[in-house]
Amino acid sequence: IGAQKALALAAPIYFVVYYIVQKQRTRRLGLWAIWAATGLLGGSVLLWKVMPDIGYPLCVIVAMRLFGGSGLLTELYYRFFESNPWTWFSQVKGFSWVIRYPYEFSVANEIGYYYYGVSDADPNANFWVFDGIASAGLAGLIGVSVLCGFCLSIFDSVAVRDYPEIGCTLAVSAAAGLTNGSIFTNI
Repeated sequence: IGAQKALALAAPIYFVVYYIVQKQRTRRLGLWAIWAATGLLGGSVLLWKVMPDIGYPLCVIVAMRLFGGSGLLTELYYRFFESNPWTWFSQVKGFSWVIRYPYEFSVANEIGYYYYGVSDADPNANFWVFDGIASAGLAGLIGVSVLCGFCLSIFDSVAVRDYPEIGCTLAVSAAAGLTNGSIFTNI
């Protein structure tokens, strides 16, 4: 199962996003998001205290996977690539045909091996880390941010204008993918 545990939360998130947009509450979407995140985190901690067998795995998924892991992994990747060679996008199919990949393992597995000592650890993080920092350091962050902005503008231009709740709900999958992997995988 691995990292796919977070998919257990996908259906409830889809329903909440659909409901919020359908009821035209988008003016307060930021406030709704803050309350939803607080409720999700607080509810999972409370459930952990009341029913540890069910609450602990949920709390791990919510607190560590959704909220904490990405920030920690961003720091770990940044520190790794401060003193190790960048990939120059050679981890991406197409680029790898012309640029030699400098590592034995995939980017995530290389980070896992470096920090945990095992090559099968796969600490995947967001696209800024996989494609930005790993490829070209901080300059890579700007490059992949521009690419992401371009992709999002295309999505926005083809989104269903008459049914924004469908477009917003479909965007949840893309947003989740971007927070958990390469932009080239999610395009």
